[in-house]
Amino acid sequence: MFHQIILVLLIVAILFFISFPFIKRIVLKNKFINIYGNEVKRFAKKNNLTSLNSIKLANINDEVEIDHILFGKKFIYLITDFYLDGIVTGDEESNSWIYITRFKRKASYIRNLLALGEEKISSFSLHGEIDKDVLVHISLLNSDSELKIKSENFKNSLIVKTRDLHKIIRKFESQNIKEFDKEQLEIVIEEIVGKNEKGK
Repeated sequence: MFHQIILVLLIVAILFFISFPFIKRIVLKNKFINIYGNEVKRFAKKNNLTSLNSIKLANINDEVEIDHILFGKKFIYLITDFYLDGIVTGDEESNSWIYITRFKRKASYIRNLLALGEEKISSFSLHGEIDKDVLVHISLLNSDSELKIKSENFKNSLIVKTRDLHKIIRKFESQNIKEFDKEQLEIVIEEIVGKNEKGK
């Protein structure tokens, strides 16, 4: 009887070990915006910064949606979340990129994420009345996505995997430029919160 229990437990452990990557992938696919948001929030709290989630700024002619905003000491980071379970190929000049899913090997087209980031920077700059030079857009991807992009940085538009997020932000914040005035930054944050269509 004891040997049978051990055998059953061993089989369960082996099955769990085999299926764990698939379970993890399913959870991440369904909850990635919340998971990424918590990662941004942890970084903000650890470094005494402010972050906002789910922002939509709009007027009659235009609107821009951002999943997370992180207000650094030198830059403001606009973060848009993506879960891409496969391979992405393309270059910074193409309007669309090819996305091939990992298991079904199904190919489809997605927007050029670098160009999308540049568009969001321009739109957010107008709505928020913020200098484009202090805005950085990050297309945040799951760490196991595969990128075959000729350039993963385009001006202030970047593609970053979740495992590299902290490192990239620290790199920007380490630049030898002047920090934001704290009072002025607080005013900017309050104005964005006030303009947020999703907060109404």
